[in-house]
Amino acid sequence: MQLYIETLESIEDEISNKAENIAKFMKNIEGDIKALKEEEDRLAKKRKYLQNKVEGLKSYTQAVLEVNKIDKIDAGLFKVRLQKNPPSINIVSEKAIPNTYRVPQPDKIDTKGLLAAVKQGKLLTVLN
Repeated sequence: MQLYIETLESIEDEISNKAENIAKFMKNIEGDIKALKEEEDRLAKKRKYLQNKVEGLKSYTQAVLEVNKIDKIDAGLFKVRLQKNPPSINIVSEKAIPNTYRVPQPDKIDTKGLLAAVKQGKLLTVLN
């Protein structure tokens, strides 16, 4: 019986050590996760800064070309030109648009709803 008790205590001791080591390892991983998250945030801020810088340089170049009434220019390795985009419209309220300016659209199949019905057994066959 004593051997049995000692064996159980030994196993319990091993499990205790293993659990402690797992907890330490988890803390280490959590530290890595935190460091990676902070680095992601830092890199996202840097990316946003660089994107804004590029947009600012584009706007500046466009303004200079427009003020000087230049459509295109040979800039060494690059050819810079103003792009002529067609005008666009921003609709604030679709309800205010008269029917004359509406185009009828074909029906659209609700594939998510159809799949849910098949999964629930409500729709066993789909007709061609």
